[in-house]
Amino acid sequence: MGGSRKNSKRKSFKNIITIRREKMRLKTTLIIITVIIFTLFLAGCASGGNKSESSETTIPETTAADITTPDSEETPETTTETTTTSNPEIIFSSSDNSTSIIYICNPDGSNLTKFIDDGINTSPSWNKGHSKIVLNSIDPQSGVGGLYIYDIENKEKTLLFKGLSPMAPSFSPDGNTVIFMDFPEEGTENLEIYTIDLNGSNLTRLTDNPARDYFPKYSPDGKTIIFSSERDGNLQLYAMDSIGQNVKRIMDNKFTDNIGSFSPDGLNIIFNSDRGGSSDIYSISSDGSGEAKNLTNNNAGNYDACYSPDGSMIVYRSNKGLTDDMSYDIFVMSADGSNQVNITQILKDTNEFNPSW
Repeated sequence: MGGSRKNSKRKSFKNIITIRREKMRLKTTLIIITVIIFTLFLAGCASGGNKSESSETTIPETTAADITTPDSEETPETTTETTTTSNPEIIFSSSDNSTSIIYICNPDGSNLTKFIDDGINTSPSWNKGHSKIVLNSIDPQSGVGGLYIYDIENKEKTLLFKGLSPMAPSFSPDGNTVIFMDFPEEGTENLEIYTIDLNGSNLTRLTDNPARDYFPKYSPDGKTIIFSSERDGNLQLYAMDSIGQNVKRIMDNKFTDNIGSFSPDGLNIIFNSDRGGSSDIYSISSDGSGEAKNLTNNNAGNYDACYSPDGSMIVYRSNKGLTDDMSYDIFVMSADGSNQVNITQILKDTNEFNPSW
């Protein structure tokens, strides 16, 4: 009789544990879907709304007192001509709506390998020496989401900043600072731009505007930051200095220009725009002067462009040649827009985004 009661209690306890685990699994899945959808929504704004290693996790404590604010303000072509020996691997996110992992591959798509697959991982970005990656991640064990640094040599992923919902991180040219966007406080709709040192100190808010500020990127010399903002109505590209002052609009037009990135020599920027009807990748001088050149020039959606380290190639995500308008693959092309090649056709039933060189 006593044994029967004990067995009944054990079964009840196991049932409770099972229910709790299922609830946790459901919660994690919802977080995954929310992060991926929100990331893709932000990156796709230019169209008018139109796919590990074991780690140690340390959590730096950050309070409001630690934050400082500076004063004021079709079918893909096949070609092998795009591969150069001077360009290292490409990293990107791949999602199937239940998880999101980081892949790495050569510029021609060869040696495609799962790189970081513990948890939900998006927006990976190399440092200049390709020894570290900063990314947005949700740890599968703790459920803690935030910005993480992945050390290539040690194969360790360490929490840099928890925040509310930090996104789109990238390194400064010297590798000592990470720039990103986040909500300033719970319940607010606007996004602001922040920097934080690689050791987790010196969290600094660079923008303070009722409008949303997106996708910051440093110039090669680290003196200028380019970002997207809705502060003048339509989504446009802006520039400011490294401490958040001297903000100026790069171009003045009625179109939606989004997600800018500097060329390695700092003379040009590439961005996606709807000025031709669909979302294409354009290039223009870094001060916004002259005529913007349409590089992709197709009827597909093209986003998330960035240059290769030597400036000869561009990586981006596109749905060119895909039957599903909401699915994307990773493409590369020459810097002049020629030789557009899909390098992730082998990945099926997944969505690829956030490529970085």
